[in-house]
Amino acid sequence: MHAPLRLLRAATALLLCAALPAGCGDSLPPGPVPSGYVESPLRPEAQAFAPALQTSNAVLELLQKGETAAVYQRYVDPRLQQKASAEQFAKPLQATFAQLGPIAAFKPLQWGFTQGESEGMRVLYCTKIVAHERGWITWQFTFEEGKYERFTGIAVQERKPGQR
Repeated sequence: MHAPLRLLRAATALLLCAALPAGCGDSLPPGPVPSGYVESPLRPEAQAFAPALQTSNAVLELLQKGETAAVYQRYVDPRLQQKASAEQFAKPLQATFAQLGPIAAFKPLQWGFTQGESEGMRVLYCTKIVAHERGWITWQFTFEEGKYERFTGIAVQERKPGQR
């Protein structure tokens, strides 16, 4: 094969990867990709929340591998563990995976942060858009403000096509 032809094929492969909305290797569900499913570096005002993003990504990586018990042991705040056993924690997650399939892909630098208050405690909500085999889910992790190693709450909501 001539060198120009090899170069053209390599350039074509790179262009195809760049044209894919979620990047090469992502296995995305059918239908439109949510508009918020893009990566961006943390802005200076969000740098303090980088540990919450790292924890959220670590949780999603473990869940993608099916390691719900490891998530419970490593990342669930002890106060939440007092309210729910590992089995109680896993049950709604298993129902979510049964409905929309396992986690197919997520972008580590896709993020949303909101500060608020819950049960008299200042909290940070870290929101991630996650592709599952049969649909999209918004995952929201709740952290006590300043304590981003373990989450105090987790919520999932199916994303409908066109939802922002």
